[in-house]
Amino acid sequence: MANSILLGLVQGLTEFLPISSSAHLIYLQKYFPINEPQISFTIFLHFATLIAILLFFRRDVWEILKGFSDMMKGKTNLSTRIIFLLFVGSLPAGILGTYLKNRIEYLFSNIELVSFFLVLTGILLYFGDRIKGANKGILETGIFDVLVIGIAQACAILPGISRSGATIVFGLFCGLERKWAVKYSFFLAVPAILGATILDAPGTLFTVNPARLAFYLAAAATAFFSGYWSLRVVVRFVQKSRLRYFAYYCMVLGLTIIFFQVF
Repeated sequence: MANSILLGLVQGLTEFLPISSSAHLIYLQKYFPINEPQISFTIFLHFATLIAILLFFRRDVWEILKGFSDMMKGKTNLSTRIIFLLFVGSLPAGILGTYLKNRIEYLFSNIELVSFFLVLTGILLYFGDRIKGANKGILETGIFDVLVIGIAQACAILPGISRSGATIVFGLFCGLERKWAVKYSFFLAVPAILGATILDAPGTLFTVNPARLAFYLAAAATAFFSGYWSLRVVVRFVQKSRLRYFAYYCMVLGLTIIFFQVF
């Protein structure tokens, strides 16, 4: 029970805080007596974090759903444009992510390389935090902007690269206003998480041992509450230009792990 709750806590916090969930799960498995989570267990955690996003941005999600209904009727508004931008931004992850997934599995066993990517995440966060004058709203955000952000999300399949960190920072690099950059980053996570869950769920959920269901639910609940809290933190820190705190954390942790691995 303790291990499942710990994994749920780590998943919930690191899925949204820009500090790389993949790196932290790899470190847990390397330095603590925690085995790699089963796919069915991972599905429970991802679904919990998905619910956290939908609940946290519930008003925006409701407007987007109404926009989808309007789009079916041939109407256009801000919500229909968000849907279009999400569709275009999801293409790189759908294409590159599928292509790279089976080709980089060996990277997950290379602690030094994972730590290098974590340091790289810290560097991106540091420079992203220094960007001033980003003021593009929904209407000003173009196809090129969301393709760049989408490519950043696809590259986050590399262990140690934070998905939220990469997409928020490249959104700022493209000139997106800070509040909109955060929202778009997490809106973009919804189809990615939902797609992965739909693909993995049918063949794995039936294998769940009923005796372990309580462990799965406890971990999912932990992931939901910690994820919801971490969303509040990220939104506040990005708007107040405090990403550098996450940058320091990533660089210090990554360099520390590299030092102990080498020496």
